[in-house]
This record gives sequence, structure tokens and C-alpha cells, in this order.
Amino acid sequence: LGFIISSQRWLEGHEVEMGDLKGLSARKAILVIGIMTLHSFSEGLGVGVSYGGDNGMQQGVFMTLAIGLHNIPEGLAVALVSVPRGESPSRACAWAILSSLPQPLVAVPSFYFVELFSFLLPIGLGCAAGTMLWMVVAELLPDALKEAPSELVGLVTTV
Repeated sequence: LGFIISSQRWLEGHEVEMGDLKGLSARKAILVIGIMTLHSFSEGLGVGVSYGGDNGMQQGVFMTLAIGLHNIPEGLAVALVSVPRGESPSRACAWAILSSLPQPLVAVPSFYFVELFSFLLPIGLGCAAGTMLWMVVAELLPDALKEAPSELVGLVTTV
């Protein structure tokens, strides 16, 4: 939460650009990409630590596949925030890939140092969940309510 609030305050005090995006559109896109990148660190920690223990290989492969599938909608979220605000599809794709790079960078050391990193897992997963909840409630739902009827947004959110 501290990261999100301090990032918002910093972005509000600066004129930022991201590719073709300027002003509020750039700030919102940068904030969403930053949140997704922070979220990715925690997922990488989860993947690396999941290979430890008695069923390490089985758990690790399962977690790697689950997070890999989970990355598809996350990448779409990053791209779908960027494209409607004027970013080219190829640059949006690059941002989506860049926001997931922390996963393998954190997964490898957390695998090698599973005993050292395992205590961080609950903190990391809590951070990952909190950042995603904040992004949905504070950023995505208000945008969706501007573009679609509230009943449809409510139905899609519930499903």
C-alpha cells in the first residue's frame, strides 16, 4: 500500500510521458504497469519456493504452469491499459513482457535459497493480492463504469 500511495503522489507531482501517452493517461498506465511488476515479484517468489520440500518437483511444476497461465490475463491487463490510451500494440506487448520479467529473476534465487526465502512467501503473496485488489477497485472499475452500464460491470466483476 505504501508503494502504491507513494507512487501515486510522485506521479501526480511530475509531468510524465510513456511513449505517446501524456498527463493522466501516462500516469495511470505507469501506475498499473508498476503494480503489475510489483505483483510479479511475489509470483516469482511463490514459484521458486514451491520447488522446495518433499513434493518439490510436483508442486513446482504445478505452480509454474498455474502462474504461466495466470500471466496471460495479466499481460492483457497491461496491454489493454496502454493501447486505448494511444500506445502502439507492439509497445504495449513490450510493456506486458517487461512487467513479468521479475518472476524468473526472483524465482531462481528463491529456489536456490528456499529456506532463506520461504518466510517471505506469505508477505509476498499478501502483497501480490493487495496490489491487484487495489488496482481493480481504484483503477479498473472506475474506468469500466465510465464505459459500460453498471449492471454489466457488476455482473462481470461477480463472475
